[in-house]
Amino acid sequence: SNNPFLHSLETHLQYLPKLSSLPPIKSSTPPWLSTSPTIRLDLTNIPKSDSSVYRKLISEIIAEYPHHIICYTDGSRSRSRTGYAYSIQDSITAKRLRNSASIFTAELSAILSCLSQLTQRPPNLDYILLTDSLSSLLSIQDSYSINPITQRIHITLQTLSSIQSSVSFIWIPGHIDLSDHDRVDHAAKESSLSPKITDPALTPAYDLKNYYRTLIHNVWHKLWKNQSNNKLRSIKNKPTAWSTSIRDSRHEEVILSRLRIGHTRLTHSYLLLGLHPPSCNYCHEDNLTVQHLFSCPALENQRTLFRVPSSISSALRNNSETISNSLNYLRSTYYFPLL
Repeated sequence: SNNPFLHSLETHLQYLPKLSSLPPIKSSTPPWLSTSPTIRLDLTNIPKSDSSVYRKLISEIIAEYPHHIICYTDGSRSRSRTGYAYSIQDSITAKRLRNSASIFTAELSAILSCLSQLTQRPPNLDYILLTDSLSSLLSIQDSYSINPITQRIHITLQTLSSIQSSVSFIWIPGHIDLSDHDRVDHAAKESSLSPKITDPALTPAYDLKNYYRTLIHNVWHKLWKNQSNNKLRSIKNKPTAWSTSIRDSRHEEVILSRLRIGHTRLTHSYLLLGLHPPSCNYCHEDNLTVQHLFSCPALENQRTLFRVPSSISSALRNNSETISNSLNYLRSTYYFPLL
């Protein structure tokens, strides 16, 4: 690219990590022949209540499974790192995932890892798995899910069924001072802060898309911050979309864009036409720039009347009222039709 900024961005993007996504997996058992897992969402129908009410209801649900082994799972994301944890009979296991993993992937991975561990235990056992991730349970409910982790969960559940073991899922709200779940939650948070990845499993494609988008944005913002001699950078600290750039009038959009990049027909067309640089019609200043349009001493009263700042970084900032005032101010001058 001939644009130095774009060339620098392209150079930085070449060094982004090349990651593979977790491939989908299909079960040999068609969905219509497989047994749907038991997923209890009883507590989602309860109006938001005090933590003690939730704890009492959870105890009542657990009491319905007196011979079941209790498991808890949770995921966490902190400082761009992701981890998860699960417990089986109070024994907690925690893992840190790749940085590309989302919190949703962490929650599903916690469930998958817990179920995988259950397949290594003796047969003919029954379990209840409690999680505060409603999105994960809704995903597991879908027998035709295209999520590669959910697909692996379905296959693992079939494996458990083949050894006469069963798992019932129960949704619980988070952060209600439920001690058993709080310990798993704390372990998940600690695992996300670990310097070492202990579960290097691949992440789904949608996670990688978001991860790369974040990396690209970070590189873009860093390069933008280090820009020099860039007129737009002087009024725009971050390369993000501005709502005021979208106008009802296409003509206004064009003029506003020209003002913000500091290159207008009035101030720069002489370069293409081989003419002398224009001067200000009001104060006869030789150096006619966009900055001068908003700082011309002869137009100070006009700017005061329209409440327009004398600094272009303020006059052209992302504020609807300020932009309308600035455009109206310019309309009141000789400049507007020449921009």
